[in-house]
Amino acid sequence: MKGRTFSILGIECEAEIGIDTDFLNKAFKENHYPNDDKLKCYFKCLNIKLGVMNEKGDVNDDRLKYVASHFSDASTEEEIVVECGNIEGADLCETAFKLMACVKNATLD
Repeated sequence: MKGRTFSILGIECEAEIGIDTDFLNKAFKENHYPNDDKLKCYFKCLNIKLGVMNEKGDVNDDRLKYVASHFSDASTEEEIVVECGNIEGADLCETAFKLMACVKNATLD
């Protein structure tokens, strides 16, 4: 996954969800993700487009590991799959948001 691919998918999801670009840029820049419905659905869109999660909310461990490899080392990738692979929320947007939070926390350790 190249940075450009991630950026293109992010732009597609911004348009699909209708999330404010400035809001999203601020969240990424500050590494702080507020409890916001559009933000949750942005992460759902991104996770589905990346193949990390399907439309049922099932996580693809290999894709999760692949995406995590861009933010962590090999031992952390495995930890992320174990800790985050079975995350569930009230709906797909919530599941994706919780998955993102789990990955973020694992890469900070």
